[in-house]
Amino acid sequence: MKTPHTKVDFDLAAAAGCEVPGCTHKDHDELFLHPKCHPGAGIQVSYKRGAGFMRLCCNRCKRHIVDVLLADPLSPPRSATEAPHGT
Repeated sequence: MKTPHTKVDFDLAAAAGCEVPGCTHKDHDELFLHPKCHPGAGIQVSYKRGAGFMRLCCNRCKRHIVDVLLADPLSPPRSATEAPHGT
């Protein structure tokens, strides 16, 4: 497995702009992920419990696109049955 990408990697990619040859767009604040092999096929996202990353693959041929590193929350998530603070 290659090193999973982080938020910093995606911020840099979005700031770098479009990779489409001849594109003249100057305002690229968004990043769209799609497979190069089958651009219209969509992506399949998988996650294995405890892995710490999501894997994105081409929905048609299952070719690997990118692994995305997931961050732990700053504070532990509350359960649905836990009362909100101050009640």
